[in-house]
Amino acid sequence: GNVLSNGSFDSGVNGWTASKGTTAKSENGAMFVDFNEDWGFVRTDITLKKNTTYVLTFDGKTNSARYVNVKLNKPDWTGTVYEQGFEFTSEWKPYTWTFNSGNYGDLMFFFQSAHPGSDGQEFWVDNVVLKVSEGGDIPVVPSTGLVNPDFEQGDKGWDIYQSTEITADAAYEGAYGAHLKGNGGWGALLEQAVN
Repeated sequence: GNVLSNGSFDSGVNGWTASKGTTAKSENGAMFVDFNEDWGFVRTDITLKKNTTYVLTFDGKTNSARYVNVKLNKPDWTGTVYEQGFEFTSEWKPYTWTFNSGNYGDLMFFFQSAHPGSDGQEFWVDNVVLKVSEGGDIPVVPSTGLVNPDFEQGDKGWDIYQSTEITADAAYEGAYGAHLKGNGGWGALLEQAVN
């Protein structure tokens, strides 16, 4: 069954908690989230079976083309276990993510804004289901806590300054890599905020 107790939002947003600058409410049978802060979030507590493959499915949209991250954090706020970014549009679309729980059981499940900027970000989500995969297991991959650490999704999740570019010429494995070049006056910079 569904690990999430209220993923259909038939009970409003009961069981979900919003960060200080974020508003979450029920709207037309879905959860509407107004991220009025950078890295705002809504979260709920979950319990997973260890070393088990899970599949997350949900429907979502945003007020404009934006990224929203799904994160699994330790319940004591000491770090992110898994994180996956999703690019949303203004149209409802289905999304899916498969991962292995590794050695983790009790976790916090997040939808988090990906640095929305000063104009805020509106996000709608519905039919959130997290359940044990009916297919074969996938290998456990240690989490880096980073979004898009292999640059296979371009610069998604990264703040890039000065003479830095994501290019196929810089690839070691896969299709892309990061190329940091100093420009004489300033050094190149590639960064990402992590919890």
